[in-house]
Amino acid sequence: MPLPENTGSEELFITCQKSLEPVLYKELETRGFLPVSTGIRGISIKSEGMQTVYRANYLLRTAMRVLWPLSSFSCRDRNDLYENAMKVAWENYVPIDTTFSVQANAANNQNIRNSLFACQVVKDAVCDRLRNIHKKRPFVNTKSPQIIINLFLNAHNGVLSIDTTLEPLSHRNYRRRSGPAPLSETMAAAFLFIAGYKGSEFLCDPCCGSGTILLEAAMMARNIPAGYFRKKWGFMNLPQFKEQEWQQVRKKADSEILEIRGYYTGCEKDRRAYEDCREALAFAGFSGYIKIINAGFENCKLPFPPDLVISNPPHGIRMEDKDSIRGLYNNLGDFLKNKTAKPGHAFIFIEDKGDSRYFGLSPSKKHVLFNSNIECRLLEYELYEGSKRQKQFTVE
Repeated sequence: MPLPENTGSEELFITCQKSLEPVLYKELETRGFLPVSTGIRGISIKSEGMQTVYRANYLLRTAMRVLWPLSSFSCRDRNDLYENAMKVAWENYVPIDTTFSVQANAANNQNIRNSLFACQVVKDAVCDRLRNIHKKRPFVNTKSPQIIINLFLNAHNGVLSIDTTLEPLSHRNYRRRSGPAPLSETMAAAFLFIAGYKGSEFLCDPCCGSGTILLEAAMMARNIPAGYFRKKWGFMNLPQFKEQEWQQVRKKADSEILEIRGYYTGCEKDRRAYEDCREALAFAGFSGYIKIINAGFENCKLPFPPDLVISNPPHGIRMEDKDSIRGLYNNLGDFLKNKTAKPGHAFIFIEDKGDSRYFGLSPSKKHVLFNSNIECRLLEYELYEGSKRQKQFTVE
């Protein structure tokens, strides 16, 4: 019996990092998706079936996962969870010869306080239902499953979904290696959206590390889909997947890629990070027009004075003490004053909001962003010649 075209919900839930919901909402609208509501770390959108699944997974830059909700239910305890998980027609989504795993986020439930325990309950229900139907136990693989079932449980409200993404969308697949505390691709893309990046600016990252901000900027300027370098997604293992439809979606998106545009340069004094950056640029085909200099920004001779600076300078585990941070940020402030085109803009990401005073400049805005669960600030500066006074900063 053939499967229906649109089993499950008529909505998808697009997840993102904490604090990026407004950025994701705007990206969804820009890409022609229809947001329905904002949830915890994500946005619900209208779904038109698998084509929406394909487009969301391939195009979105600030999203982490595309979840396909199958069941929403009230859940007080283990029995409620098991019974509701048993009601889902898993046979329509998990072929008996594929491997699967369960991922859970359980919080604020008095009787289910452990996400691993919640995973076990759902896994048992899925296995029991499929074994009853197929007379055969399905394969569970927690390390490299073909299908991921997602459970979100907050207080007494539960949602079971199919994760159509598999590896997070932040895994663009252009970066071969990365140094300590790398900036996620989705966060770098968020910086660019917040900066209003158009692709025609003279962009510089004076602390570019493995080049994530510059790579994301080049992809955005050329309208290269976020998933362009990826090879696999979770939806490819679903019974509803149709290769021809997927290739049509991909081909249409790829046909809208633009010619080389934009001006990019970066500075990185660490030799290994510099080599990692060069390797990623070569893999992505960007080596010819993104210039990376293996030197500290204090000593870099830039090919052009940038009118847009976006950077994630070392902080936290990458810096040994406050004196190091103070010196670095003071030098970076001098860089913004003396080596940039005016008027211009700068966006600098810092972990400790109190460290903003070390730059010797007054930010026009302080955007509150979370890196994992750490509250950080993306400082926005308006750069002028002379002593033109800055506007009073605001916190967003």
